[in-house]
Amino acid sequence: VGKGYALDRMADVLRDWDVTSACLNSGGSTALALDGPPGSPGWHLGLGGDDAAKRIMLSHAALSGSGIAVKGLHLVDPRTGRPPGRTSRTWAMAPSAAISDALSTAFFVMTDEEIAAFCRVNEGVGAAILTPAGAMEAFGTLSSLVRG
Repeated sequence: VGKGYALDRMADVLRDWDVTSACLNSGGSTALALDGPPGSPGWHLGLGGDDAAKRIMLSHAALSGSGIAVKGLHLVDPRTGRPPGRTSRTWAMAPSAAISDALSTAFFVMTDEEIAAFCRVNEGVGAAILTPAGAMEAFGTLSSLVRG
């Protein structure tokens, strides 16, 4: 969440300096897109890194990812005190980087059904997950972006 919060504050500083076009990245797992480059509707960002990889166009939103590929089993489900059952990756799209950073980790410990329900009732929030079969499934605002 700290990386996302730092990006949100950095975007505030850039806006104070009248910088409106930027894509900020923290640690490779959280990105915050302001206006796209001149003449473009947004910034191209990737989800995944395997056969299910997708590229999306992001503007005025943040995208964060969580998983165990880089740091191993470092996530704990607070409901059980144990590592979550998920073995792949999750992503969250939200209006702010702090929220997307928090949600990507929360989505990692939630079931697919819980993620879908959360996205249905929270406008501006999207999620993507890699299924055990290696396919990408998306919910909420990410649904239409990862289809193409």
